[in-house]
Amino acid sequence: MNIKQKLTFENAIVAIFTSLFLTAGLFTFFAKPTFIDKNIFGAINTFIYLGMFVFLAAVIFFSNLVFDFKIARKFIMLGTFMFYAAVVVVDEKNPFFAIGVCVVLLAILCFIFKDDMKFPFKIPKQVVISAAVIFAVYFVVFFSIQSVSKYLALRTPIYDFGIFAQMYYNMGNTFLPDTTCERDMLLSHFAVHVSPIYYVLLPIYFIFPHPMTILICQTIVLALGVIPLSLLCKKLKLSNLATIIFIAIYALYPALSGGIYYDFHENKFLPVLLLFLFYFMEKENLLGSCIFALLVCMVKEDAPIYVAFFAFYYFIAFKDKKKRILAGGLFITAVLYFISVTTMLSMFGQGVMSYRYNNFLQSGETSLFMVIINIIKNPALVINEIFTTTNGDTSKLFFMIQMLLPLGFMPVITKRYERLLLLLPFILVNLMPDYQYQHDIYFQYTYGSFPFLLYASILNFKDLKGNTRKTLGTLSVCAAFLVCMQTVYARATYLDFYLEDKAVLDDIRITLEQIPEDASVTAATFYGAAASQRPEMYSLNHTKEHLDSDYIAVDMRYPEGKDQRAKYEANSNYEIVKEIEGYFVLFKSKSYTPAT
Repeated sequence: MNIKQKLTFENAIVAIFTSLFLTAGLFTFFAKPTFIDKNIFGAINTFIYLGMFVFLAAVIFFSNLVFDFKIARKFIMLGTFMFYAAVVVVDEKNPFFAIGVCVVLLAILCFIFKDDMKFPFKIPKQVVISAAVIFAVYFVVFFSIQSVSKYLALRTPIYDFGIFAQMYYNMGNTFLPDTTCERDMLLSHFAVHVSPIYYVLLPIYFIFPHPMTILICQTIVLALGVIPLSLLCKKLKLSNLATIIFIAIYALYPALSGGIYYDFHENKFLPVLLLFLFYFMEKENLLGSCIFALLVCMVKEDAPIYVAFFAFYYFIAFKDKKKRILAGGLFITAVLYFISVTTMLSMFGQGVMSYRYNNFLQSGETSLFMVIINIIKNPALVINEIFTTTNGDTSKLFFMIQMLLPLGFMPVITKRYERLLLLLPFILVNLMPDYQYQHDIYFQYTYGSFPFLLYASILNFKDLKGNTRKTLGTLSVCAAFLVCMQTVYARATYLDFYLEDKAVLDDIRITLEQIPEDASVTAATFYGAAASQRPEMYSLNHTKEHLDSDYIAVDMRYPEGKDQRAKYEANSNYEIVKEIEGYFVLFKSKSYTPAT
Protein backbone atom coordinates (compact mmCIF):
# COMPACT_ATOMS: atom_id res chain seq x y z
CA MET A 1 0.00 0.00 0.00
CA ASN A 2 1.56 3.30 -1.10
CA ILE A 3 1.35 6.50 0.87
CA LYS A 4 -1.65 7.82 -1.09
CA GLN A 5 -3.60 4.58 -0.58
CA LYS A 6 -2.68 4.58 3.11
CA LEU A 7 -3.95 8.13 3.57
CA THR A 8 -7.17 7.34 1.66
CA PHE A 9 -7.80 4.23 3.81
CA GLU A 10 -7.05 6.19 6.99
CA ASN A 11 -9.34 8.97 5.81
CA ALA A 12 -12.15 6.44 5.29
CA ILE A 13 -11.67 5.04 8.81
CA VAL A 14 -11.80 8.55 10.29
CA ALA A 15 -14.90 9.45 8.27
CA ILE A 16 -16.79 6.28 9.21
CA PHE A 17 -16.11 6.48 12.93
CA THR A 18 -16.59 10.25 13.14
CA SER A 19 -19.98 9.87 11.49
CA LEU A 20 -20.88 6.88 13.69
CA PHE A 21 -20.03 8.68 16.95
CA LEU A 22 -21.82 11.86 15.92
CA THR A 23 -24.95 10.11 14.62
CA ALA A 24 -25.20 7.72 17.59
CA GLY A 25 -24.55 10.56 20.01
CA LEU A 26 -27.28 12.80 18.57
CA PHE A 27 -29.90 10.07 18.33
CA THR A 28 -29.12 8.77 21.84
CA PHE A 29 -29.19 12.29 23.27
CA PHE A 30 -32.67 13.03 21.90
CA ALA A 31 -34.14 9.54 22.38
CA LYS A 32 -36.41 9.19 25.42
CA PRO A 33 -35.20 5.71 26.46
CA THR A 34 -31.60 5.48 27.67
CA PHE A 35 -29.11 3.50 25.61
CA ILE A 36 -29.41 0.46 27.91
CA ASP A 37 -33.17 0.29 27.40
CA LYS A 38 -34.05 -2.06 24.51
CA ASN A 39 -36.93 0.26 23.62
CA ILE A 40 -34.35 2.63 22.16
CA PHE A 41 -34.12 0.38 19.08
CA GLY A 42 -37.73 1.11 18.27
CA ALA A 43 -37.44 4.78 19.25
CA ILE A 44 -34.73 5.38 16.62
CA ASN A 45 -35.94 5.36 13.01
CA THR A 46 -33.63 3.00 11.11
CA PHE A 47 -33.84 4.72 7.72
CA ILE A 48 -33.26 8.21 9.13
CA TYR A 49 -30.39 6.94 11.27
CA LEU A 50 -28.63 5.08 8.44
CA GLY A 51 -29.28 7.92 6.00
CA MET A 52 -27.70 10.45 8.35
CA PHE A 53 -24.78 8.12 9.07
CA VAL A 54 -23.98 7.54 5.37
CA PHE A 55 -24.48 11.21 4.48
CA LEU A 56 -22.16 12.47 7.24
CA ALA A 57 -19.53 9.82 6.47
CA ALA A 58 -19.48 10.87 2.79
CA VAL A 59 -19.30 14.59 3.63
CA ILE A 60 -16.45 14.04 6.09
CA PHE A 61 -14.58 11.72 3.72
CA PHE A 62 -14.68 14.06 0.70
CA SER A 63 -14.08 17.17 2.84
CA ASN A 64 -10.87 15.60 4.14
CA LEU A 65 -9.80 14.80 0.57
CA VAL A 66 -10.47 18.33 -0.67
CA PHE A 67 -9.16 20.32 2.28
CA ASP A 68 -6.59 17.80 3.56
CA PHE A 69 -7.30 18.16 7.30
CA LYS A 70 -4.21 16.27 8.47
CA ILE A 71 -4.39 16.89 12.19
CA ALA A 72 -7.86 18.36 12.61
CA ARG A 73 -9.69 15.33 11.17
CA LYS A 74 -8.40 13.00 13.89
CA PHE A 75 -9.24 15.40 16.66
CA ILE A 76 -12.69 15.95 15.21
CA MET A 77 -13.15 12.18 15.44
CA LEU A 78 -11.95 12.32 19.06
CA GLY A 79 -14.37 15.17 19.76
CA THR A 80 -17.35 13.25 18.38
CA PHE A 81 -16.36 10.19 20.41
CA MET A 82 -16.17 12.28 23.58
CA PHE A 83 -19.60 13.73 22.80
CA TYR A 84 -21.11 10.27 22.37
CA ALA A 85 -19.27 8.94 25.43
CA ALA A 86 -20.49 11.82 27.59
CA VAL A 87 -24.09 11.20 26.49
CA VAL A 88 -24.00 7.53 27.48
CA VAL A 89 -21.83 7.49 30.63
CA VAL A 90 -23.98 10.02 32.46
CA ASP A 91 -26.97 7.65 32.16
CA GLU A 92 -25.25 4.40 33.09
CA LYS A 93 -24.98 3.57 36.78
CA ASN A 94 -22.62 0.60 36.29
CA PRO A 95 -19.33 2.11 37.51
CA PHE A 96 -17.26 -0.16 35.29
CA PHE A 97 -18.92 1.19 32.14
CA ALA A 98 -16.85 4.39 32.15
CA ILE A 99 -13.72 2.25 32.45
CA GLY A 100 -14.76 0.26 29.38
CA VAL A 101 -15.39 3.50 27.48
CA CYS A 102 -11.89 4.67 28.44
CA VAL A 103 -10.43 1.44 27.00
CA VAL A 104 -12.04 2.35 23.67
CA LEU A 105 -10.74 5.90 24.13
CA LEU A 106 -7.20 4.56 24.53
CA ALA A 107 -7.51 2.61 21.28
CA ILE A 108 -8.65 5.76 19.48
CA LEU A 109 -5.75 7.75 20.93
CA CYS A 110 -3.25 5.10 19.86
CA PHE A 111 -4.65 5.47 16.33
CA ILE A 112 -4.49 9.26 16.48
CA PHE A 113 -0.93 9.39 17.74
CA LYS A 114 0.47 6.39 15.85
CA ASP A 115 2.41 8.75 13.59
CA ASP A 116 4.62 11.56 14.76
CA MET A 117 2.38 14.58 15.13
CA LYS A 118 3.53 18.12 15.74
CA PHE A 119 1.12 20.88 16.57
CA PRO A 120 1.42 23.80 14.13
CA PHE A 121 1.07 26.50 16.76
CA LYS A 122 2.34 27.45 20.18
CA ILE A 123 0.08 28.33 23.07
CA PRO A 124 0.92 31.72 24.63
CA LYS A 125 1.16 32.31 28.36
CA GLN A 126 -2.04 34.38 28.34
CA VAL A 127 -4.02 31.30 27.25
CA VAL A 128 -2.69 29.34 30.24
CA ILE A 129 -3.77 32.12 32.61
CA SER A 130 -7.18 32.29 30.93
CA ALA A 131 -7.59 28.51 31.16
CA ALA A 132 -6.71 28.55 34.87
CA VAL A 133 -9.25 31.31 35.52
CA ILE A 134 -11.97 29.60 33.46
CA PHE A 135 -11.53 26.22 35.16
CA ALA A 136 -11.37 27.83 38.61
CA VAL A 137 -14.53 29.87 37.99
CA TYR A 138 -16.31 26.81 36.59
CA PHE A 139 -15.36 24.84 39.70
CA VAL A 140 -16.52 27.52 42.14
CA VAL A 141 -19.79 28.28 40.34
CA PHE A 142 -20.86 24.69 39.58
CA PHE A 143 -20.01 23.18 42.95
CA SER A 144 -21.19 26.19 44.95
CA ILE A 145 -24.57 25.78 43.25
CA GLN A 146 -24.58 22.07 44.11
CA SER A 147 -23.53 22.44 47.75
CA VAL A 148 -25.79 25.44 48.42
CA SER A 149 -28.69 23.65 46.70
CA LYS A 150 -28.11 20.67 48.96
CA TYR A 151 -28.37 22.93 51.99
CA LEU A 152 -31.50 24.65 50.66
CA ALA A 153 -33.04 21.27 49.84
CA LEU A 154 -32.48 20.24 53.49
CA ARG A 155 -30.20 17.37 52.48
CA THR A 156 -27.11 18.37 54.49
CA PRO A 157 -26.86 16.08 57.54
CA ILE A 158 -25.65 17.05 60.99
CA TYR A 159 -22.81 14.60 60.35
CA ASP A 160 -20.90 16.16 58.62
CA PHE A 161 -22.21 19.65 58.11
CA GLY A 162 -24.42 20.65 61.01
CA ILE A 163 -21.49 20.25 63.41
CA PHE A 164 -19.35 22.68 61.37
CA ALA A 165 -22.20 25.13 60.82
CA GLN A 166 -22.68 25.29 64.60
CA MET A 167 -18.92 25.42 65.17
CA TYR A 168 -18.59 28.53 62.98
CA TYR A 169 -21.58 30.11 64.71
CA ASN A 170 -19.76 29.73 68.04
CA MET A 171 -16.44 30.83 66.56
CA GLY A 172 -18.17 33.95 65.28
CA ASN A 173 -19.49 34.73 68.76
CA THR A 174 -16.87 33.41 71.19
CA PHE A 175 -13.88 32.58 68.90
CA LEU A 176 -14.10 29.04 70.30
CA PRO A 177 -14.75 26.02 68.00
CA ASP A 178 -17.44 24.61 70.27
CA THR A 179 -20.26 22.28 69.28
CA THR A 180 -22.98 20.48 71.17
CA CYS A 181 -24.22 18.14 68.43
CA GLU A 182 -20.88 16.46 67.62
CA ARG A 183 -20.68 14.43 70.83
CA ASP A 184 -24.06 15.21 72.41
CA MET A 185 -22.53 17.74 74.81
CA LEU A 186 -20.73 21.07 74.81
CA LEU A 187 -17.30 20.22 73.48
CA SER A 188 -14.55 21.88 71.49
CA HIS A 189 -14.28 20.39 68.01
CA PHE A 190 -10.52 20.42 68.61
CA ALA A 191 -11.07 17.69 71.19
CA VAL A 192 -12.08 15.49 68.24
CA HIS A 193 -9.87 16.87 65.45
CA VAL A 194 -7.16 19.49 65.93
CA SER A 195 -7.79 21.79 62.96
CA PRO A 196 -6.78 25.42 63.62
CA ILE A 197 -6.85 25.97 59.83
CA TYR A 198 -10.60 26.64 60.23
CA TYR A 199 -9.80 30.11 61.53
CA VAL A 200 -8.63 31.10 58.04
CA LEU A 201 -12.27 31.35 56.95
CA LEU A 202 -13.48 33.12 60.09
CA PRO A 203 -13.01 36.73 58.77
CA ILE A 204 -15.27 35.91 55.81
CA TYR A 205 -17.80 34.29 58.16
CA PHE A 206 -17.81 37.47 60.25
CA ILE A 207 -18.97 39.39 57.17
CA PHE A 208 -21.44 36.74 55.96
CA PRO A 209 -22.53 34.76 59.07
CA HIS A 210 -24.49 31.93 57.47
CA PRO A 211 -23.92 28.17 56.93
CA MET A 212 -23.90 28.67 53.16
CA THR A 213 -20.85 30.93 53.52
CA ILE A 214 -18.53 28.11 54.52
CA LEU A 215 -19.86 25.87 51.74
CA ILE A 216 -19.02 28.49 49.11
CA CYS A 217 -15.65 29.23 50.76
CA GLN A 218 -14.82 25.54 50.55
CA THR A 219 -15.23 25.48 46.77
CA ILE A 220 -13.08 28.61 46.48
CA VAL A 221 -10.33 27.01 48.57
CA LEU A 222 -10.32 23.95 46.32
CA ALA A 223 -10.37 26.04 43.13
CA LEU A 224 -7.34 28.02 44.34
CA GLY A 225 -5.29 24.87 43.80
CA VAL A 226 -4.91 25.86 40.12
CA ILE A 227 -2.51 28.62 41.23
CA PRO A 228 0.24 26.46 42.81
CA LEU A 229 -0.40 23.79 40.16
CA SER A 230 0.31 26.29 37.38
CA LEU A 231 3.42 27.55 39.18
CA LEU A 232 4.63 23.99 39.74
CA CYS A 233 4.20 23.09 36.06
CA LYS A 234 6.10 26.22 35.07
CA LYS A 235 8.92 25.46 37.55
CA LEU A 236 9.21 21.93 36.13
CA LYS A 237 9.35 23.46 32.60
CA LEU A 238 6.23 21.84 31.23
CA SER A 239 4.86 23.29 28.01
CA ASN A 240 1.88 25.63 28.14
CA LEU A 241 -0.31 22.93 26.58
CA ALA A 242 0.77 20.40 29.21
CA THR A 243 0.05 22.94 31.95
CA ILE A 244 -3.49 23.44 30.62
CA ILE A 245 -3.97 19.66 30.53
CA PHE A 246 -3.04 19.33 34.21
CA ILE A 247 -5.22 22.30 35.15
CA ALA A 248 -8.12 20.60 33.39
CA ILE A 249 -7.38 17.29 35.12
CA TYR A 250 -7.36 19.08 38.49
CA ALA A 251 -10.73 20.76 37.87
CA LEU A 252 -12.34 17.59 36.50
CA TYR A 253 -10.74 15.05 38.85
CA PRO A 254 -13.65 13.01 40.31
CA ALA A 255 -12.16 12.56 43.77
CA LEU A 256 -11.53 16.30 44.12
CA SER A 257 -15.12 17.28 43.40
CA GLY A 258 -16.78 14.08 44.65
CA GLY A 259 -16.06 14.88 48.29
CA ILE A 260 -17.95 18.17 48.00
CA TYR A 261 -21.16 16.15 47.97
CA TYR A 262 -20.34 15.03 51.49
CA ASP A 263 -20.48 18.60 52.69
CA PHE A 264 -17.71 20.35 54.64
CA HIS A 265 -14.35 19.15 56.00
CA GLU A 266 -10.95 20.49 56.94
CA ASN A 267 -9.28 18.10 54.47
CA LYS A 268 -10.42 20.35 51.62
CA PHE A 269 -7.55 22.70 52.52
CA LEU A 270 -4.97 20.03 51.75
CA PRO A 271 -4.75 20.19 47.92
CA VAL A 272 -3.91 23.89 47.68
CA LEU A 273 -1.55 23.81 50.68
CA LEU A 274 0.29 20.67 49.59
CA LEU A 275 0.70 21.92 46.01
CA PHE A 276 2.17 25.15 47.35
CA LEU A 277 4.51 23.09 49.55
CA PHE A 278 5.62 21.04 46.52
CA TYR A 279 6.19 24.23 44.52
CA PHE A 280 8.28 25.97 47.18
CA MET A 281 10.31 22.82 47.79
CA GLU A 282 11.02 22.55 44.05
CA LYS A 283 11.97 26.21 44.10
CA GLU A 284 14.21 25.62 47.16
CA ASN A 285 12.46 28.45 48.97
CA LEU A 286 13.03 27.86 52.68
CA LEU A 287 10.51 30.38 53.99
CA GLY A 288 7.71 29.31 51.64
CA SER A 289 8.36 25.63 52.35
CA CYS A 290 8.25 26.13 56.12
CA ILE A 291 5.10 28.29 56.01
CA PHE A 292 3.12 25.82 53.93
CA ALA A 293 4.43 22.81 55.83
CA LEU A 294 3.12 24.46 58.99
CA LEU A 295 -0.22 25.27 57.34
CA VAL A 296 -0.57 21.64 56.25
CA CYS A 297 0.06 20.50 59.82
CA MET A 298 -2.67 22.88 61.01
CA VAL A 299 -5.29 21.11 58.89
CA LYS A 300 -5.69 18.09 61.15
CA GLU A 301 -3.82 15.99 63.70
CA ASP A 302 -2.86 13.42 61.04
CA ALA A 303 -1.93 15.98 58.35
CA PRO A 304 1.77 16.09 59.42
CA ILE A 305 2.17 12.63 57.89
CA TYR A 306 1.77 14.23 54.46
CA VAL A 307 4.62 16.62 55.21
CA ALA A 308 6.71 13.75 56.56
CA PHE A 309 6.08 11.57 53.50
CA PHE A 310 6.98 14.37 51.11
CA ALA A 311 10.09 15.28 53.09
CA PHE A 312 11.13 11.62 53.08
CA TYR A 313 10.67 11.44 49.30
CA TYR A 314 12.61 14.67 48.84
CA PHE A 315 15.46 13.40 51.00
CA ILE A 316 15.75 10.19 48.95
CA ALA A 317 15.23 11.79 45.53
CA PHE A 318 17.87 14.50 45.78
CA LYS A 319 21.53 14.20 46.70
CA ASP A 320 22.14 17.92 47.19
CA LYS A 321 23.18 18.58 50.80
CA LYS A 322 21.13 21.76 51.15
CA LYS A 323 17.97 20.02 49.92
CA ARG A 324 18.52 17.08 52.22
CA ILE A 325 18.97 19.35 55.24
CA LEU A 326 15.70 21.11 54.41
CA ALA A 327 13.91 17.79 53.88
CA GLY A 328 15.35 16.31 57.07
CA GLY A 329 14.31 19.34 59.08
CA LEU A 330 10.75 19.20 57.76
CA PHE A 331 10.55 15.47 58.39
CA ILE A 332 11.67 15.74 62.02
CA THR A 333 9.41 18.75 62.66
CA ALA A 334 6.38 17.01 61.14
CA VAL A 335 6.95 13.83 63.15
CA LEU A 336 7.39 15.79 66.40
CA TYR A 337 4.26 17.83 65.65
CA PHE A 338 2.30 14.64 64.95
CA ILE A 339 3.46 12.99 68.19
CA SER A 340 2.73 16.12 70.22
CA VAL A 341 -0.75 16.72 68.82
CA THR A 342 -1.87 13.10 69.00
CA THR A 343 -0.56 12.83 72.57
CA MET A 344 -2.49 15.95 73.57
CA LEU A 345 -5.59 14.60 71.82
CA SER A 346 -5.29 11.35 73.78
CA MET A 347 -4.75 13.14 77.10
CA PHE A 348 -7.22 16.03 76.81
CA GLY A 349 -9.52 15.13 73.92
CA GLN A 350 -11.41 12.20 72.46
CA GLY A 351 -8.29 10.35 71.35
CA VAL A 352 -6.93 9.38 67.95
CA MET A 353 -9.25 7.43 65.68
CA SER A 354 -7.01 4.39 65.45
CA TYR A 355 -10.05 2.11 65.07
CA ARG A 356 -9.86 2.78 61.34
CA TYR A 357 -6.81 0.52 61.34
CA ASN A 358 -8.47 -2.26 63.34
CA ASN A 359 -7.51 -4.67 60.59
CA PHE A 360 -3.91 -4.23 61.85
CA LEU A 361 -4.72 -4.36 65.56
CA GLN A 362 -5.44 -7.19 67.97
CA SER A 363 -8.34 -7.00 70.39
CA GLY A 364 -7.53 -4.46 73.10
CA GLU A 365 -4.86 -2.63 71.06
CA THR A 366 -5.60 1.02 70.25
CA SER A 367 -2.22 2.64 69.61
CA LEU A 368 -1.07 3.70 66.14
CA PHE A 369 2.38 2.63 67.29
CA MET A 370 1.08 -0.94 67.51
CA VAL A 371 -0.19 -0.63 63.93
CA ILE A 372 3.40 0.02 62.84
CA ILE A 373 4.74 -2.87 64.93
CA ASN A 374 2.12 -5.27 63.55
CA ILE A 375 2.88 -4.21 59.97
CA ILE A 376 6.55 -5.02 60.56
CA LYS A 377 5.55 -8.38 62.04
CA ASN A 378 3.25 -9.27 59.15
CA PRO A 379 3.99 -7.24 55.97
CA ALA A 380 2.07 -9.70 53.75
CA LEU A 381 -1.12 -8.48 55.43
CA VAL A 382 -0.50 -5.02 53.97
CA ILE A 383 -0.66 -6.41 50.43
CA ASN A 384 -3.82 -8.34 51.28
CA GLU A 385 -5.53 -5.30 52.80
CA ILE A 386 -4.59 -3.03 49.88
CA PHE A 387 -6.50 -5.19 47.42
CA THR A 388 -9.37 -6.53 49.53
CA THR A 389 -11.70 -5.59 52.34
CA THR A 390 -12.99 -7.58 55.29
CA ASN A 391 -16.04 -8.48 53.18
CA GLY A 392 -13.79 -9.74 50.42
CA ASP A 393 -15.22 -7.39 47.78
CA THR A 394 -13.29 -5.51 45.08
CA SER A 395 -14.18 -1.96 46.14
CA LYS A 396 -10.56 -1.02 46.78
CA LEU A 397 -9.45 -2.25 43.36
CA PHE A 398 -12.17 -0.22 41.70
CA PHE A 399 -11.25 2.77 43.86
CA MET A 400 -7.65 2.50 42.64
CA ILE A 401 -8.87 2.64 39.05
CA GLN A 402 -11.06 5.67 39.81
CA MET A 403 -8.05 7.46 41.30
CA LEU A 404 -5.43 6.47 38.70
CA LEU A 405 -7.38 6.33 35.42
CA PRO A 406 -8.07 10.11 35.36
CA LEU A 407 -4.29 10.51 35.66
CA GLY A 408 -3.56 8.06 32.85
CA PHE A 409 -1.92 5.76 35.44
CA MET A 410 1.08 8.09 35.18
CA PRO A 411 1.85 8.00 38.94
CA VAL A 412 3.12 4.42 38.45
CA ILE A 413 4.69 4.82 34.99
CA THR A 414 8.26 5.62 35.89
CA LYS A 415 11.78 4.24 35.93
CA ARG A 416 12.63 6.43 38.92
CA TYR A 417 11.99 4.10 41.87
CA GLU A 418 12.10 6.92 44.41
CA ARG A 419 9.00 8.49 42.87
CA LEU A 420 7.01 5.45 43.94
CA LEU A 421 7.39 6.87 47.46
CA LEU A 422 4.82 9.47 46.42
CA LEU A 423 2.26 6.64 46.43
CA LEU A 424 2.72 6.05 50.17
CA PRO A 425 0.00 8.48 51.35
CA PHE A 426 -2.43 6.85 48.92
CA ILE A 427 -1.52 3.41 50.26
CA LEU A 428 -1.45 4.33 53.95
CA VAL A 429 -4.50 6.60 54.13
CA ASN A 430 -6.81 5.16 51.47
CA LEU A 431 -5.93 1.52 50.80
CA MET A 432 -4.63 0.00 54.02
CA PRO A 433 -7.55 0.88 56.35
CA ASP A 434 -10.69 -1.22 56.26
CA TYR A 435 -12.80 1.87 57.03
CA GLN A 436 -15.04 1.94 53.97
CA TYR A 437 -15.16 5.71 53.53
CA GLN A 438 -11.39 6.01 53.13
CA HIS A 439 -11.52 4.24 49.78
CA ASP A 440 -14.49 6.14 48.40
CA ILE A 441 -14.19 9.17 46.10
CA TYR A 442 -17.28 10.80 47.63
CA PHE A 443 -15.64 11.39 50.99
CA GLN A 444 -12.88 13.63 52.30
CA TYR A 445 -10.06 11.12 52.64
CA THR A 446 -8.67 11.53 49.11
CA TYR A 447 -7.74 15.20 49.50
CA GLY A 448 -4.34 14.47 51.00
CA SER A 449 -3.26 11.67 48.67
CA PHE A 450 -4.51 13.25 45.42
CA PRO A 451 -1.88 16.05 45.35
CA PHE A 452 0.86 13.40 45.68
CA LEU A 453 -0.59 11.42 42.77
CA LEU A 454 -0.89 14.60 40.71
CA TYR A 455 2.68 15.64 41.51
CA ALA A 456 3.97 12.17 40.57
CA SER A 457 2.02 12.38 37.31
CA ILE A 458 3.62 15.71 36.44
CA LEU A 459 7.11 14.41 37.15
CA ASN A 460 6.57 11.21 35.16
CA PHE A 461 4.80 13.01 32.31
CA LYS A 462 7.86 15.19 31.92
CA ASP A 463 10.01 12.08 31.36
CA LEU A 464 7.72 10.54 28.73
CA LYS A 465 8.72 10.76 25.08
CA GLY A 466 6.90 11.83 21.93
CA ASN A 467 3.62 10.14 21.19
CA THR A 468 3.52 8.31 24.52
CA ARG A 469 3.37 11.67 26.27
CA LYS A 470 0.65 12.92 23.91
CA THR A 471 -1.38 9.72 24.27
CA LEU A 472 -1.28 9.58 28.07
CA GLY A 473 -1.78 13.32 28.47
CA THR A 474 -4.88 13.25 26.29
CA LEU A 475 -6.11 10.03 27.89
CA SER A 476 -5.82 11.62 31.33
CA VAL A 477 -7.88 14.71 30.66
CA CYS A 478 -10.50 12.81 28.62
CA ALA A 479 -10.77 10.03 31.24
CA ALA A 480 -11.07 12.62 34.02
CA PHE A 481 -13.99 14.17 32.15
CA LEU A 482 -15.74 10.86 31.44
CA VAL A 483 -15.35 9.44 34.95
CA CYS A 484 -16.49 12.79 36.33
CA MET A 485 -19.56 12.67 34.07
CA GLN A 486 -20.54 9.24 35.40
CA THR A 487 -19.84 9.97 39.05
CA VAL A 488 -19.91 13.65 40.00
CA TYR A 489 -22.21 15.08 37.30
CA ALA A 490 -24.64 12.19 37.65
CA ARG A 491 -25.12 13.27 41.28
CA ALA A 492 -25.73 16.91 40.41
CA THR A 493 -29.42 16.67 41.29
CA TYR A 494 -29.72 18.85 44.39
CA LEU A 495 -30.83 21.95 42.49
CA ASP A 496 -33.64 19.88 40.97
CA PHE A 497 -34.57 18.55 44.42
CA TYR A 498 -34.75 22.09 45.75
CA LEU A 499 -36.69 23.62 42.86
CA GLU A 500 -39.18 20.75 42.87
CA ASP A 501 -40.31 21.51 46.45
CA LYS A 502 -38.98 25.05 46.82
CA ALA A 503 -41.99 26.56 48.63
CA VAL A 504 -42.20 23.79 51.23
CA LEU A 505 -38.43 23.55 51.77
CA ASP A 506 -38.08 27.33 52.15
CA ASP A 507 -40.90 27.35 54.66
CA ILE A 508 -39.26 24.62 56.77
CA ARG A 509 -35.80 26.16 56.59
CA ILE A 510 -36.97 29.67 57.47
CA THR A 511 -38.99 28.29 60.38
CA LEU A 512 -35.91 26.54 61.76
CA GLU A 513 -33.65 29.55 61.19
CA GLN A 514 -36.09 31.84 63.02
CA ILE A 515 -36.25 29.81 66.23
CA PRO A 516 -34.90 32.12 68.98
CA GLU A 517 -31.14 31.80 69.42
CA ASP A 518 -31.38 31.24 73.15
CA ALA A 519 -33.59 28.18 72.65
CA SER A 520 -32.13 24.70 72.62
CA VAL A 521 -33.08 22.59 69.60
CA THR A 522 -32.95 18.84 69.02
CA ALA A 523 -33.37 18.28 65.31
CA ALA A 524 -33.57 15.39 62.88
CA THR A 525 -30.31 14.91 61.03
CA PHE A 526 -31.30 16.81 57.85
CA TYR A 527 -32.88 19.69 59.76
CA GLY A 528 -29.93 20.29 62.07
CA ALA A 529 -27.91 22.52 59.73
CA ALA A 530 -30.77 25.00 59.35
CA ALA A 531 -31.18 25.07 63.15
CA SER A 532 -27.44 25.22 63.87
CA GLN A 533 -27.03 28.97 64.50
CA ARG A 534 -27.36 28.77 68.27
CA PRO A 535 -25.31 27.64 71.27
CA GLU A 536 -27.36 24.46 71.81
CA MET A 537 -28.34 22.13 68.99
CA TYR A 538 -28.44 18.33 69.18
CA SER A 539 -29.08 15.45 66.82
CA LEU A 540 -32.46 13.81 67.37
CA ASN A 541 -31.11 10.65 65.74
CA HIS A 542 -28.11 10.39 68.09
CA THR A 543 -28.85 12.16 71.37
CA LYS A 544 -29.56 10.29 74.58
CA GLU A 545 -29.27 13.21 76.97
CA HIS A 546 -31.12 16.06 75.28
CA LEU A 547 -34.54 14.73 74.39
CA ASP A 548 -36.16 17.56 76.37
CA SER A 549 -34.89 20.54 74.39
CA ASP A 550 -36.99 23.69 73.98
CA TYR A 551 -37.76 22.76 70.38
CA ILE A 552 -37.89 19.36 68.66
CA ALA A 553 -37.73 19.25 64.84
CA VAL A 554 -39.00 15.95 63.41
CA ASP A 555 -38.39 14.95 59.79
CA MET A 556 -41.47 13.14 58.48
CA ARG A 557 -39.81 12.30 55.15
CA TYR A 558 -38.18 9.24 56.72
CA PRO A 559 -39.65 6.21 58.55
CA GLU A 560 -38.21 7.07 61.98
CA GLY A 561 -40.14 10.36 61.94
CA LYS A 562 -43.41 8.58 62.66
CA ASP A 563 -42.16 7.11 65.97
CA GLN A 564 -40.44 10.36 66.95
CA ARG A 565 -43.63 12.32 66.35
CA ALA A 566 -45.71 9.86 68.37
CA LYS A 567 -43.28 10.09 71.28
CA TYR A 568 -43.57 13.89 71.60
CA GLU A 569 -47.30 13.94 70.95
CA ALA A 570 -47.63 11.68 73.99
CA ASN A 571 -45.53 14.08 76.07
CA SER A 572 -47.81 16.62 77.74
CA ASN A 573 -44.97 19.14 78.03
CA TYR A 574 -44.83 19.61 74.26
CA GLU A 575 -47.15 21.16 71.73
CA ILE A 576 -47.03 21.28 67.93
CA VAL A 577 -46.31 24.82 66.71
CA LYS A 578 -45.72 24.02 63.02
CA GLU A 579 -46.62 21.09 60.81
CA ILE A 580 -46.23 20.38 57.10
CA GLU A 581 -47.77 17.02 56.36
CA GLY A 582 -45.30 14.44 55.12
CA TYR A 583 -42.35 16.77 55.72
CA PHE A 584 -42.02 18.44 59.07
CA VAL A 585 -43.34 18.68 62.61
CA LEU A 586 -41.97 21.25 65.07
CA PHE A 587 -42.66 20.74 68.77
CA LYS A 588 -42.16 23.45 71.39
CA SER A 589 -41.77 22.93 75.12
CA LYS A 590 -44.59 24.58 77.04
CA SER A 591 -42.10 25.56 79.73
CA TYR A 592 -39.86 27.50 77.34
CA THR A 593 -39.95 31.29 77.58
CA PRO A 594 -37.87 33.35 75.12
CA ALA A 595 -35.20 35.58 76.63
CA THR A 596 -36.12 39.24 76.70
